Amino acid sequence: MRIQCLLVIALLSLPAFGQEAWELVKSDGNVTVYTKLLPGKLYKSFKAVGVVQSTPIQLLEILEDVARYDQWFAYSHSVRLLDTKKNQQYVYMQTNFPWPFRNEDMVYVISVSDSDDGEIKLLLEGYPEFIPLVDGVERMRGANGYILLQPEHEHTIVTYVMHIELSGHILPWLANKNIQNMPFRTLSNLIAIAEACQPVPGC
Repeated sequence: MRIQCLLVIALLSLPAFGQEAWELVKSDGNVTVYTKLLPGKLYKSFKAVGVVQSTPIQLLEILEDVARYDQWFAYSHSVRLLDTKKNQQYVYMQTNFPWPFRNEDMVYVISVSDSDDGEIKLLLEGYPEFIPLVDGVERMRGANGYILLQPEHEHTIVTYVMHIELSGHILPWLANKNIQNMPFRTLSNLIAIAEACQPVPGC
């Protein structure tokens, strides 16, 4: 009941990501996923919300450790750090898709900011032309979103919002039908890893 109440509070306080209503598509009481189709877009956006028994700083350590992405980021085929600048990481990620579809990739610029109330926000922006195309892999056409870490007593509310325009190789109706699986698994994995590390610092 405590976690469910925190989820309700989190959803009421979320910043807007377009004015269209989110549709609840998946929930297990700990992670809740919503989707919506933005005007002029072919692929749906998603919003996943979960509650973690961890601090924003401890979660940030996991989120910035690119070498550990394969432990929690669902369907990641390969991930590598391309460059690091002040408060920014340039990360290449290739995502697994089932046969007969080819994998798709993107370079993400992840920018970190914090606020006086302890919130940490990771802005995620895709740069499809940052590196040349990879043979046998489709390039996503665009991506933007954020991960928001909000402290709430001994918990952190994690909100993962994202819109990705795939290459078009995968039909929109098929991708939209299954879009909730990736954020649900990703956030569930992140929560499990973060809570397994408690109370070990730097786990």
